[in-house]
Amino acid sequence: MLEVDEKITYFLGISPEELRDLREKLRERLILVLAGGPSSESQISLETGKAIASALEGLGYKVKLLDFSAPRELVEKLIKYPLDNLLVFVALHGQYGEDGKVQGLLESLNLPYTGSDTTGSVLGMNKGVAYQILSSAGIRVPRTGRIILSPSDSLDDLLEKAEYLRRSLGLSYPLVVKPNASGSTVGVSIVKSKRDLRKALEEAAAEDPGEVLVQEFIEGRELTIPVIEGIDGAIRALAPLEIQPKDGFYDYNAKYLSEETRYLVPAPVNDEVKAQMASIG
Repeated sequence: MLEVDEKITYFLGISPEELRDLREKLRERLILVLAGGPSSESQISLETGKAIASALEGLGYKVKLLDFSAPRELVEKLIKYPLDNLLVFVALHGQYGEDGKVQGLLESLNLPYTGSDTTGSVLGMNKGVAYQILSSAGIRVPRTGRIILSPSDSLDDLLEKAEYLRRSLGLSYPLVVKPNASGSTVGVSIVKSKRDLRKALEEAAAEDPGEVLVQEFIEGRELTIPVIEGIDGAIRALAPLEIQPKDGFYDYNAKYLSEETRYLVPAPVNDEVKAQMASIG
């Protein structure tokens, strides 16, 4: 426990005494774990929420799991609690939970919550915009084309637009086709030839009827690094993680259903790569 506390104080930028006081204050509050929601990822969100609630209860905190399926239902359930004594742990996946909508609601109610704020969530969920921001900051991103969808677009129209983007960006197959605003790899396809492009566009558009992305496929290792903004305002990177899905594609099945996906922590990379990842994070 002592080793864990040392890591927590480092990443939060606080002293052991401040951590102890923080825990005492948190145990006086009710923690609402938001789960479910209206997105296509609601089922896995429920599993996430249950695991989080169980872990917090095991640590001695007062916890309620709040499951909802529509925004209005969430508001109706939230206002039944004493808002001045609530903390919200956001365990939502995908649209509404990660795109700034629930964050904006919680901020309007002056409720403290976990995760990125409204602006960060909006920009992070909109992949097309996020790539532009990252690129402008000097971070390398895949070559990406954006297809803005119209209700009148047929699949043939999408196919024509995707092929035009592919050629204009100088891309060859395989490609990546994905919905602009979605998570958990839902609607994402690695397209190996033109004959697979139609189905990929159809699946991506079904998940996000507003915009679809056509991207350069980059083969390589799957590495990720989490970052935490401490109470002192400093941003610190945790240990890098390598993800090794059995079939090479970290899709919904590999993320949540397969027992054969491997997670290597810390990732077996040299110090130079670790430093580069931390600086980007």
